[in-house]
Order: sequence, then C-alpha cells, then structure tokens
Amino acid sequence: MASKELMDLANACFEAGGSIFILNHARVLFEQKLVRGVSLLSVFFFSCWGVFNIFYYSHLEQPFSWFAGIAVLLANTFYLSLIIYYRRKECKNLT
Repeated sequence: MASKELMDLANACFEAGGSIFILNHARVLFEQKLVRGVSLLSVFFFSCWGVFNIFYYSHLEQPFSWFAGIAVLLANTFYLSLIIYYRRKECKNLT
C-alpha cells in the first residue's frame, strides 16, 4: 500500500471514529430529550466543515476519507436536527 493510501486510510479511521462519537452524542440527546451544554453554532460549524471535507477529499483523491467524511456529515446533520427539534419542543413547552 502506497504512503498516500495509508494516510488516507488512517485519516478515514479518525473520521469514522468521529462519526461514531457524534452518533453517541445524538443517542444521549435522544434519551434525555433535553439540550444542555451544546452550542448549536459549534455543531453547525462542524457540519459545514463536513460538507467542505467531501469536496476536499475528492480533490485529494482520498476515497476512504471521502466515505468516512460522508458518515461524519450524516451523523452531524442528524445530531444538528435533533438539537433543533428538542430546542423547539422545549420552547413550546415553556409558553
């Protein structure tokens, strides 16, 4: 395996691991149904970074990172949608 491919695979492992941890955040939020200590702006930023990475990994011709980047993007999008959903639900309950 060439060095470029090895670096792609190593990066993809980190990206894939990141998607698992993001999904863990989503799991906790789903169980507790309360958004506490989470910045919507931070999660949005990392979701945008995920979109950028899809184009970036494609440009670098790193297919493993690209697929893992898709996983991160989907996990972040899911997490972001849960945050928005539960914040709106909580706001409705306060009024």
